[in-house]
Amino acid sequence: MSYEVDVLAVGQESDSGDAIALRFGNYAQNPADQKIVVIDGGYQDSGKALVELIRNTYGSNRVDLVVSTHPDNDHVSGLHVVLEELEVGELWMHRPWNMSASIKKLAEEDRGLAALGLSSNQLKKSLEAAYDLEKLAVKRGVSRILDPFQGEVNFENTIYVLGPSRSYYQSLVLEFEKGGTVSSGLIKLKKMISEVWHKDELLEPTDDATSPRNNSSAILVAAFGDQHFLFTADAGVPALAQAADWALANKYDLTQKIKVLQIPHHGSKRNVGPAILDRLIGPIVAQGQTNSKGAFMSAAAKGEPHHPSKRVTNAIVRRGVKPHATQGQSFYYKSTDLAWRPGTKLATPIEFCASYDEED
Repeated sequence: MSYEVDVLAVGQESDSGDAIALRFGNYAQNPADQKIVVIDGGYQDSGKALVELIRNTYGSNRVDLVVSTHPDNDHVSGLHVVLEELEVGELWMHRPWNMSASIKKLAEEDRGLAALGLSSNQLKKSLEAAYDLEKLAVKRGVSRILDPFQGEVNFENTIYVLGPSRSYYQSLVLEFEKGGTVSSGLIKLKKMISEVWHKDELLEPTDDATSPRNNSSAILVAAFGDQHFLFTADAGVPALAQAADWALANKYDLTQKIKVLQIPHHGSKRNVGPAILDRLIGPIVAQGQTNSKGAFMSAAAKGEPHHPSKRVTNAIVRRGVKPHATQGQSFYYKSTDLAWRPGTKLATPIEFCASYDEED
């Protein structure tokens, strides 16, 4: 099976987002023998870039599957462009408005939410964008709209859902209306961080470090033969652990199976800690040792120091994996039977950084 996974650069300033396209099949011999999948669409410009990639590089006007991992504008907005301009066969998206009457009102109505604070206002805008995506899919004649819950759906026996479970998602929806975590407003000071190889400076995030909406992200595996990719969107430790538990119960060892890992939420230190990285990648290795695994994140061109956090990238490197971040430059992965596209410049991996300034 041939495959390509394109990780598009999203955000030229500090606002990061996710836009991923992939294709798989026997298209190296027969161009028509391919399935095309889009996982999130970033912002409007990212949606246009996805359409251009699919038309000009993949040679198609059709996307077989679109996945909206969760209702955040930096993931959903560009998908409107994809659905408007391309034929789409199937859409996976969670629809929290079918589980909560108040969420449905929030998505449908202008309720004057200023009194509820900025976070709730952002929630409303994101829910509206997702709700409109479903309506657009119906208008455009998308044949199947499915909720991607753990173990309930798969696409072509290649794309699988590791999380969230239906019950876990329902518990998160009850928290959506709180608007997620809210910044304390305190000014955080940067300080010099010094790291040594054998000890993570990355801390275990608190239970509420990731919002319920981010924890609701669809966590997906794409299995291209023995090359398995794990897509995590903006999931945090509770969601990743729930997915890892289910995988283990089904005799799917993430550290053995996953060859390329998406680091969630653009490399934020709020979404991963040492324990979950041990479960996804493996333990710390001897300095200088590497393995055949890859890791990537979509981070805005000016997203540092949060996207990505050097605490996170260092933790990945000391586990034998050199991560890549977009930071204004798209890149892609491919199967070994394919030649690199003309003009391809290989992405530069992020190296271990012994000292840096970051908020404690």
